[in-house]
Amino acid sequence: MARTSLNKRKRRQTITYWAQQLSSGVPKRDKYGKYLYESPVELSARWEEKTMQVVNDEGEDVTIGTVVYVDRAMVKGDILWLGTSAAATPQDNRGYGEIERVEVSPHTGGLRGAVPEQDYTVYL
Repeated sequence: MARTSLNKRKRRQTITYWAQQLSSGVPKRDKYGKYLYESPVELSARWEEKTMQVVNDEGEDVTIGTVVYVDRAMVKGDILWLGTSAAATPQDNRGYGEIERVEVSPHTGGLRGAVPEQDYTVYL
């Protein structure tokens, strides 16, 4: 029986994920300057409310209030929400969180010679 990462075993909550729409790697905006997002996607994750200091991509200390463990790459500016939502605009959901930082941790599930998988930890 193959082992799975601790983060994978803990991902038992449903979250909704909105990825930013990109054009040549740059986030797209509407005519009012607001960011545009892809359709929402439901994922299994682990959502933990905790306040802590992290360093963002610009090297600044920021205070975050939520840590979320997910199964895929995400980028700063994407939106997460605890629960299920079909809202086209993530800001329609009270309590949504914008990703401030993403960390990637490779693991092999403890099996020698196994192909590494990756766990993703995002900070809101």
